[in-house]
Amino acid sequence: DPLINWKPGQHVFLSCHSVVPLQSHPFTVMSLPSDNKIEFLVRAEKGGTRRFFQFATKRGALLGETQSSDNRKRTVFIEGPYGSLRPLRQFDSVILLAGGMGCTYTLPLMRDIVQAWKQEPQSSMRLAATKRIRFVWVIKSRSQLSWVESELQSVLQDLQNLRQQHPHVDKEIEMSIYLTCDEALEKFTRPTTTMTAQRNFTEITRNEDIDEKKTVETEIVVVRSVSSSTSESSVINERSGCGVTRKCCCTTTIENEDDVSFIQKCNCSGAAGKAAPSTPSSPSTTSLVDMKGFKTMTGRPHPRSIIHHVLEQAEGESAVVVCGPRGLAADVRQSVVSLSDERAVHKGTGAQGIYLHVENFGW
Repeated sequence: DPLINWKPGQHVFLSCHSVVPLQSHPFTVMSLPSDNKIEFLVRAEKGGTRRFFQFATKRGALLGETQSSDNRKRTVFIEGPYGSLRPLRQFDSVILLAGGMGCTYTLPLMRDIVQAWKQEPQSSMRLAATKRIRFVWVIKSRSQLSWVESELQSVLQDLQNLRQQHPHVDKEIEMSIYLTCDEALEKFTRPTTTMTAQRNFTEITRNEDIDEKKTVETEIVVVRSVSSSTSESSVINERSGCGVTRKCCCTTTIENEDDVSFIQKCNCSGAAGKAAPSTPSSPSTTSLVDMKGFKTMTGRPHPRSIIHHVLEQAEGESAVVVCGPRGLAADVRQSVVSLSDERAVHKGTGAQGIYLHVENFGW
């Protein structure tokens, strides 16, 4: 069990000087304290993260490979955790929006609320005021869905089990996955590999002078999944697009998901198109596929419509949390401000307040 404490959404600075000398990298903790493990989802790009990946590859610690006989342990330094967020359990409705690797921030927040829902029937007190969660994730290609698909399915299964055991439970979760060709979701266009790492802690030494710094000796083992997401440098133009307009259909902004009732796979060039090849007869319009409880669409979300729809159903205060590219964060921020003014929040209309938290993407 990890002997450090953290809250959902917090991040730590991770360094392993025997692998990446004199470097420290920030990673959001993907797991919850109740998981009894500390887990990170790391995209191997270049520099330190690439060397971490190469180290894991040489040791045969990747999924599907024979474990290496090299059982030497490496000393890993963890500084933190850092980051603070108003508890989301106190809000009636929670809207979580993420772009690319931003899901490492929003997913633990959703899991934490669902965990409170599961524990509440056995508790003598109310653990969460939240009644509904709206989860939106924008990714570049369908292959990236494998990063956290099992976690998303687990959340939906937990809610289904809760409803079966306690039919009176009035909780809702709505998930939407948007597939877009937007290059802004990925900083680099070179081939990348995403690896999920689980750290099994064996020792921990606490520095009494610096409360937030901890030294942990651990065996680095990549245990869950490794998926490659290769993105080629390509420009979406009229000839590389799809449909009669020869424009990329996966850059279309979807203002109302309920109006999307047809199935299609985008055939644009680049990583997104190759991840989801289409047949010649596929219509060149936005697509909707209901995959085991959550909707998967080709296109871009319309933050204002998503937030407005949730606010119309909210019976109390709502929280909006976004983590992703600057463009997505700016759209969400502008939408919240506009809706607050439109609804005249805290101006005698009775409209409930909206809490907004924007988490920076990158370092």
